[in-house]
Amino acid sequence: GKQEGELNIPFTSGIMVGIGETRAERVDALFALKKIHDDGGHFLQEILVQSFRAKKHTAMEHHPEPGLDELVWTCAVARLVFGSDVCIQSPPNLTPEADDTKGDSGDGSSSSARRNGWRALLNAGVSCWGGISPGITLDFVSPEMPWPTLDELACVTQQGGFSLTPRLAVQPRFVLGKKNYEQWIDPNIAPFVRVLSDAEGFARSAGWCPGRDESVIGGSSREENFLGTTEGTTDGSVEYGDTENVSSPEKKPPPSWRAARLPRAKDLVTVNGSFSGFTGIRTGAPLVLPDEPPYGSPTGVRTQELTQERDALDSAINRLDARGCFLKNLAERGDQSLFQKLPPFDRLYENGTYQQRGGMCADLSGTASRNVTSVHHSGGSIPGDEAFAERAEDVRAAMQILSSRGNHFDKACHVADNQRKQQVGDVVTWCVNRNINYTNVCTLSCIFCAFSKGQKVDAEGFDLRGDAYLLSLDEVSRRVREAWNRGATEVCMQGGIHPEFDGETYLSLLKAAKRGAPEMHVHAFSPLEVRHGASTYKGGVSVSAYLSLLKQAGLGSLPGTAAEILSNDVRHELCPDKLDTKAWLDVVSSAHDVGIPTTSTMMFGHVDDDTIETRAAHLVAIRDAHLLSMCRKAARDGAGDGTTERRRDDSGLSQDSSGYDESDEEPLQQNYAYKGGFTEFVPLPFVHFEAPAFRNGVTKKGPTLRECLLVHAAARLVLGPAGLQNIQASWVKMGPEYAGLLLNAGCNDLGGTLMNESITRAAGAQFGQEMGPDELTSIVKNENRTPAMRTTLYKPAKRERLGVAKNAAPLLEIKPSR
Repeated sequence: GKQEGELNIPFTSGIMVGIGETRAERVDALFALKKIHDDGGHFLQEILVQSFRAKKHTAMEHHPEPGLDELVWTCAVARLVFGSDVCIQSPPNLTPEADDTKGDSGDGSSSSARRNGWRALLNAGVSCWGGISPGITLDFVSPEMPWPTLDELACVTQQGGFSLTPRLAVQPRFVLGKKNYEQWIDPNIAPFVRVLSDAEGFARSAGWCPGRDESVIGGSSREENFLGTTEGTTDGSVEYGDTENVSSPEKKPPPSWRAARLPRAKDLVTVNGSFSGFTGIRTGAPLVLPDEPPYGSPTGVRTQELTQERDALDSAINRLDARGCFLKNLAERGDQSLFQKLPPFDRLYENGTYQQRGGMCADLSGTASRNVTSVHHSGGSIPGDEAFAERAEDVRAAMQILSSRGNHFDKACHVADNQRKQQVGDVVTWCVNRNINYTNVCTLSCIFCAFSKGQKVDAEGFDLRGDAYLLSLDEVSRRVREAWNRGATEVCMQGGIHPEFDGETYLSLLKAAKRGAPEMHVHAFSPLEVRHGASTYKGGVSVSAYLSLLKQAGLGSLPGTAAEILSNDVRHELCPDKLDTKAWLDVVSSAHDVGIPTTSTMMFGHVDDDTIETRAAHLVAIRDAHLLSMCRKAARDGAGDGTTERRRDDSGLSQDSSGYDESDEEPLQQNYAYKGGFTEFVPLPFVHFEAPAFRNGVTKKGPTLRECLLVHAAARLVLGPAGLQNIQASWVKMGPEYAGLLLNAGCNDLGGTLMNESITRAAGAQFGQEMGPDELTSIVKNENRTPAMRTTLYKPAKRERLGVAKNAAPLLEIKPSR
């Protein structure tokens, strides 16, 4: 054990129960293991507590076997000794029956009695069933004790208030965050672990990935081009030969980890992240075993614990709702005490506790269950440390939602859907827009970006997708004009940081767009581009001054891209030369203050430090930035000075008038009015297929489907109560089917039709070229919702625009300038 600790090798140990030892000796053994664990740097990942089984033809053939009470007692003591950061494991097939419930044979064959034993173990602190192989192999040490079926084990686990979730050979806490990877995982196997794990360190166990289902990767995949075709196999899998001696000049062996990941595991878990038990977001009905009554009856096992666990999720949701509503009320009044209740952006959240503890929800439930109705809901300022502590509580509450599995997952999505209905009604919106990415040449080195181009071939000899290009200003005008003639109300213009671009370039792009269609709403330039433009305009000007120039030139709103994850630890690895967290928040806040609305985004599912902790902190940071911008606007408009006349709206909404249908009396959404800050929040699941970082083995395969749904649900629950009520589902990332599913998890918008989306497709996604009004309408109606075309700023689009869009001619073939 000491050597494993010194070498940073996660290690499993344990004790056998019932071989003649006393309870005191078991306790001594557990404390001895605890000392080794502490002295060795916490290298023990699990403690196996196993009952002795008497074997024929052995010296202990007639030795009495321990009863269930002894096993349960020992597991409970092990949990108390090791706390929450070590898994306590007990094999389910070796669980003894209680003495008063043994079957006729007395050999543990009574299914109902064995299930009661599992329930008792769960109640005693067991958190892992170990490795089980039903239908695959026997337990070769105890072949007379069959494995339980996964359905049976999942049912009992769910009834105990838990979710049966596949794990890797290494426990989650060893693969949470970059530091843990570097300490515990050999660099040669780290890429394998990343593609097999989810954001919480459990096994991914499902084939879906953002952009396209991985099962669609066939003969066109780059790896297969190097490894041969699927000929000669019966199931379509690739047969691996000697990849180190490839003689063909056209073929070059890829890194071994990429070759070995090709076999596709069948989905082992459902969308909720656990085995079985998923009955749909709308239902959440529990599993029931056929030979016993529904759980909750005569035995009443874990009734109190189940109530407490439900309260943890409920309290997290209630806290975020109460805090959001309270803070929004201050913001809408222009109450300056809000600035003391929300700490500055240079101190967002201190990461690390979640990673160190291995993501144990025990860390969350105690804080999320506080009585939030009494938390600083009075006027006046509060000390900075207390304000920071309140924000940290909000982050942990958001983490509680993001960690939901099984029935808790169902509930989180269901509550998010209910809040969506209360906040914005049943209308699902979308706009007709065109993406104009004027250049893919970029001087930055974001490791996730498959769109930007610099060199033709990467370090491994692979061709990079597409050629470098730069659109002429005339081509920009032509594309804007063509988009207007096809019914668009918006063009979204963004591009790489071209080495020849300066502040004048972005002004020229705006003028070109307005020449193409003066009435078009121009939604353009990431905060990164804005800062670059400000620093290069006539020797450098302030960001606010430059934003005012952009607004005067026709900028209608700013896309909140380049946010990625608002954690400097993540950004240092993902986009080291991009603006940092505080700089991004400062740019969008400055835009709000000069009357330019912005959207907000989060790209998730990539590097090691992108955990549910950093995602939760990101959501809370977006909420707080939105509230502060609302508060400043309300103060400027005189909302808090007791006047009855409001000053003229400087939000930039007037620039959207061309697409706004004043004859529409019905609002798109009930209770929605833009009051400053962000217009929408758009979660962006990472598409990995062609990303340079994935090629190099340093990212995951994007988030799981469960993570995607939970991020959108959490966005509704964190942001909606604070007044940021438009949550968008990206059909480009999710695909039409799952974008529709997200409409039942808190989303109320499908984005745009996206003529010429190229960034996501460059990353390998199969969606993104364009989806017409009829297709978007079909997605909405399939979910029993009401579709409506909107403008960028969520006003009803003119009926004329919709009619033109529905009868639009095909796009002309694009031939980019070089």
